[in-house]
Amino acid sequence: MSSRSDLVQHPRHVDLISSTLEQLGFQGDVSSDAAMRCTDEYIQEVLLFCEDHYIREWDLTERDSLRFFPLPPEALSSYLSSIGCPSSLAAPRRPSSGAVRSQALYWIVLTAASEAHADAVRSDVERAGAFPLGMKCSAVEDVVEATGALRRRYIDDLRELQHEINRRIGLAQEECLGRAGR
Repeated sequence: MSSRSDLVQHPRHVDLISSTLEQLGFQGDVSSDAAMRCTDEYIQEVLLFCEDHYIREWDLTERDSLRFFPLPPEALSSYLSSIGCPSSLAAPRRPSSGAVRSQALYWIVLTAASEAHADAVRSDVERAGAFPLGMKCSAVEDVVEATGALRRRYIDDLRELQHEINRRIGLAQEECLGRAGR
């Protein structure tokens, strides 16, 4: 049983960590409870999965230092630094508070998700280039840019629609309040 100090102090991260790990295909415990406890063993298991499958920052021989249990604080610090983790989390010490462990886990999982997304985009672009459509890479980039512009315009249209709905709701409320006051 974990003590209160072992629990993650950033609960908004817990659900995001759990759902992201599930989407990435993590075979370990993806429950919110596991992410909330955020033990050293769990961090190491998630770190190895994310590094081996998605992040791939270190070559295979460097990763061996991440496989010792307990994970040496220097190895964890070095790894976190190499993936751009803020120095406040990558300090060469075993993260002691639940909040620090949670934030380190959060950083690792989101880095893996970012790499998975980048891999998917690269794959889509390569597939688009492989089709016999006569499209060169610049044509694919033009399509991506145009799609982004259409999305931004759609979002702007939705904002205008929401603004108009809010305005009309406000008018209706004023009318109802005016009648109730008579």
